[in-house]
Amino acid sequence: MSSTPVILLIEYLRKYPYQGVILYERFGTVGLKFKPGIKGDDIKNGRAQIAMNMFLLLQDATPDLRAMIAQGIDIPLLMRTDALSMPAGPSGRL
Repeated sequence: MSSTPVILLIEYLRKYPYQGVILYERFGTVGLKFKPGIKGDDIKNGRAQIAMNMFLLLQDATPDLRAMIAQGIDIPLLMRTDALSMPAGPSGRL
């Protein structure tokens, strides 16, 4: 994996493993799923800022992630899923 944006995203996800964030790919779309979702209290405890940082990193990494997925390259921490295994809801989809 030689994409700097993807490396930065993966490193950030690894830095905050207990924030309930899942990086996923579903039908060629990449996104972040927050479990539980972001709430008002998360502004006070810093989780909202971590989520925003992850979303910004995802924006930068999305083109490379899509290319890597299309090439069948293994991406650490990426959960590949289908429409039936992940409920719909607000997320950082790109």
